[in-house]
Amino acid sequence: ITKKKIFEAMEDISFVDLYQPEDLNEIISIIKQDLESNFENVDICINDNPPDFTEEPFLLSAKGICGNCRLLDVGGAENINYPELQNTEFQIEDIAKAGEIENGYLLGACAANSTFVGKNAELIPNYNLETNQNATHCTKLDENEENFITFKYDCNKIGPLANLLLSNGEKSTVIQINCSKRIGDNNFIGTIREALTNHFKDTDKVVGMGGVFLINKGTIKAHVMPDFEKDKVMTNDYCWNEWLRFYDMEGPLVCQSTLISSSCDNLGFRLEHTHFFSNSNNNGGHYHYDITPDDVEYQGYFVVCEKAYRIAPSSPPQ
Repeated sequence: ITKKKIFEAMEDISFVDLYQPEDLNEIISIIKQDLESNFENVDICINDNPPDFTEEPFLLSAKGICGNCRLLDVGGAENINYPELQNTEFQIEDIAKAGEIENGYLLGACAANSTFVGKNAELIPNYNLETNQNATHCTKLDENEENFITFKYDCNKIGPLANLLLSNGEKSTVIQINCSKRIGDNNFIGTIREALTNHFKDTDKVVGMGGVFLINKGTIKAHVMPDFEKDKVMTNDYCWNEWLRFYDMEGPLVCQSTLISSSCDNLGFRLEHTHFFSNSNNNGGHYHYDITPDDVEYQGYFVVCEKAYRIAPSSPPQ
């Protein structure tokens, strides 16, 4: 664990060097068996010529997800749970600078800036700081906290927490994973992450991955955060059982995901986090799992990261 003060706006930054095998087939061999236990149809390979992600069906802000890849875990759940921390916000340029790629490409899952949106909301961030392209989407609940609305998000400030993949946005080699017809109980990202966790748990190696995947067919269980509770501290049980709003959402969906094999103890990395939007319907939010196992089709593109940064970690107010 290395702690460093990169610049004044982000004083509390730590990072770990992640394990990157010389041959991506090592990672493929680790996760393939678990995927085959969870899906009837699995095709996983190294792809040296993945799609251009600025084109359909993705319509993201960079052609690729490669080049100096690193994971960024920013803020945290305490910033949402404690009313006095809920106005925490981060400038996306500051986050990229903290991750040491100042003009980088960022995608992943985070909370929206409540000042800009007018309330708490889910964010599906997609920022290309090199070209100033922004393909970020936001999903919020209506005034009655019942129906959700997904829209383009024209703001470079995000809210109290984020899990991001930061890279140069280059179109290069990725691990491609196609799965369909789920036969096990785990979700797509959970299967990949748990395979890595179980393989490396008794070693000093930590593996982090990030990427983009499509849900071409099928329906998923998702949640959308309502507005903040401003008069009480929310416990995790309260958040899951009373606060969050859950919905069934149909594909096609464009998903952005980060995962890491270990929380790295005191750094408290979030193990996995996936948000999604759709280019063909109103759907958007936080991915949990699919609920149509016979029909679901996943098509994913992932990179193995070189570093993971913990930036401005949240903690209960004193």
